[in-house]
This record gives sequence, C-alpha cells and structure tokens, in this order.
Amino acid sequence: MALRHGIMILCLLFVTKCGYGNGLDESNVAAHIERFFSIDDLGVGKPFTVKLKVDGTSSSSHLLSKEEADSLPFSLSELPNILQLLSIPRGSTRVKAMQDTLRGCESEPIQGEAKACATSVESLLEFVHTIFGPKTEVKVLTTTHDAMSIGNSNRYTIMDFKEIPIRKLIGCHPMPYPYKVYHCHHQFDSETKAFRILLKGNDGDRFDTYAACHMDTTNWNPNHISFRVLNTKPGSSPVCHIFPEGHLLWVQPKSNMDHL
Repeated sequence: MALRHGIMILCLLFVTKCGYGNGLDESNVAAHIERFFSIDDLGVGKPFTVKLKVDGTSSSSHLLSKEEADSLPFSLSELPNILQLLSIPRGSTRVKAMQDTLRGCESEPIQGEAKACATSVESLLEFVHTIFGPKTEVKVLTTTHDAMSIGNSNRYTIMDFKEIPIRKLIGCHPMPYPYKVYHCHHQFDSETKAFRILLKGNDGDRFDTYAACHMDTTNWNPNHISFRVLNTKPGSSPVCHIFPEGHLLWVQPKSNMDHL
C-alpha cells in the first residue's frame, strides 16, 4: 500500500492526541540534553537516560486543515499580525518560542537536506510524498506508551535494540507554537540509520521507542546543539537522537515491517 498505513496512524495521533535549533542558549540545551546520544550508548543492559515525555510544544493536539492553515500567516515578518489574530499579548512568554519556530522554519536547509514546516495534514503528507514518492510503502513510527505518563523518571535500561532496514527516513518534530507545527527533514547525501530500542523502566515496565543516527555530520552547522550536548564537532562521530512522544519517524522499508 502507499501512504494508507501512515494516514491511519496520523488520524489516531491527531484525534487522540533534525530539526533542532542551532542556537546555544541554555534553555535550548536544557530542552534537548536528554534527546541526543552517541551510537556507542546503544548496548543491551546499558543504562539509558532519555527524555521521552514532551513538554508541551503546542496548545493543540491536532494539525489544522489546509484551509485553516492557509487562512493564517506563517512567517517571522508577519509575527505582529499573527499575535493579533491569535489574541496573544506581545509580552507573552510564548512569543520567544514562536519567534524561534518561525526563524527555524525559514532558515536554509543544510547541504543535502530537504526540510519543511508542516502546518496542516495536507502539507505534512505532501512533504512525505515528495521524498518517498506517491505510491511507495511507508510506515510512521512513534513512541506511545501509557507508562510514560506515570512519574518523571528519564532513566531506563536497554533490553534490546535493532536497526530497522530502511531505504529512506524522514523525521518530523513538533515545534513550540499555538497550534500544531511539525518541522520535517530528510537528508539525501549522508547515511542515516533508524533503530527500535526496547527499554525497561524502573518499575519493570517495557516498551519500544525509536531513534535515528546521522552517520555523517560533516556539513552540519558547528553551532548545532547536538555538538554541545555530546561534546563533539562536525564529522567527528555519528549523532543520534530519540523520537520522544509525539515525534514522527517516517520510514521507507527495505522489507516487510509488519512486526514493528
């Protein structure tokens, strides 16, 4: 099938409920410090500290329709009008996050990267179609587990991990904004690996999460936040990041993936 499976999961996500900034301010570091990791951190029995619960990145649990999204301006230059339309005071603490999101959406992609900010279901699927093709079998993977809503522990043990055999990968990350916005990106010119990681919490509960490892970061901005978090530099080693709750990992499989 083409994108039918992905659309079905999207419907479930939006009814019920990399694209990280280049800035080095402390709030960005604090927000992402437990989402980046080294590929050497993967190992059965190893402790794994990771933030799987997303701190509210959006006041809405669903994407807008294309008609709704197109009726609202979405650019940094239009921010004063956006604040007025959405009844958000200029002095609100939300304004800085909105500025960062709009600035990130308008920034140029790195060499060999395709990126887009999706503000509607249609624009999200359009980007996926563009990268994978309209008739390609794809799956969308996301971390969902009831146990994640219990407690605030970010410490787990890796019980198992497996590389997912893929041809292509798209990561879509929810951004701070008054309504749902996904920053989606795909790298054409460098290898990216996808992993399923089986974790065990302190209470013994087990569940799967997903991660991507960018194997070549040579062309990345030296100020990319991952290098500060991991104490590395462009091209020195792979950069891996988890897909927390609400983040979407779209994959084009090499083989049948019904077991995932």
